[in-house]
Amino acid sequence: MNSDYYEQLIRSEYKKMHEFLHNEEEKCIGQLAWEIINNRERIVEKKTKFSKQIQNLQRGILEIEERLDEAPLEMLQDMKGILERNEELLLQKTQQFDFIWKSHRMTGLKEILRSYETDIILGPERDSLHLIVPECFKELKYEFGLQDQPDKEKTLDYLATVLGTETFTSGKHYWEVDVEGQTEWVLGICEESVSKNENVSILSKDVRAMIGSKVNDEMLFWIPEDCFISIAIPKVGVFLNYEEGEVSFYDIEDKSILLRSPKSAFQGPVRPFFSTSLVNKVSTS
Repeated sequence: MNSDYYEQLIRSEYKKMHEFLHNEEEKCIGQLAWEIINNRERIVEKKTKFSKQIQNLQRGILEIEERLDEAPLEMLQDMKGILERNEELLLQKTQQFDFIWKSHRMTGLKEILRSYETDIILGPERDSLHLIVPECFKELKYEFGLQDQPDKEKTLDYLATVLGTETFTSGKHYWEVDVEGQTEWVLGICEESVSKNENVSILSKDVRAMIGSKVNDEMLFWIPEDCFISIAIPKVGVFLNYEEGEVSFYDIEDKSILLRSPKSAFQGPVRPFFSTSLVNKVSTS
């Protein structure tokens, strides 16, 4: 076969692939644009509903104020009627607004990521990292469905993790973590300078991590910059781009991206870590 002809065949097939992926990208972006419009409409609807509730409350307050100068017995009788008329309004709870985002499958994602696959070996338990859970995460988890949690003392203060034996100073690396059946887990990377039995905030610039935490029948996926609620997933893919200072997390079975840490240059070697054991007030003595 003529080499030029064969080269043209290869280029032609790659051109088809590029066109297909471009069309897939446009389709995905189009779906996202529709979701944005839908969420905006829901915001307007919620805002209108809240405004009506506020107006009704203001009318009720005004009605009560107008009765303050009446005789005590007459005022009490009027107050009973006012409260009965507004009972439904007074019992209404403010509902949290949740943005609804669908996962978008990306053609070829799994194959591309696995071309950078790296074997990760967990080190001994004595090589651990204690990540301090920030208040913002605990409050968010509380808002998303743990309002009825009876024992506030069970609120987690630390995430006990085990470090990988590998360190990375360059390149692109990918690994997968099985989280099926786990209700609480954390995974990511940290700089070597903060590893080995240290207490460090998950908000630290030396840590890039994602927490998965069961909330009712769903999972809360959280990084310091963003979060969302979705169904539980069996496996999480982690992609490290050292030169870009970036860590991405994927639902590898659904072939979709979950969250990505903002770009920030690493200052030295980094190590992966993982845990499915969340403990309260870990002792480091």
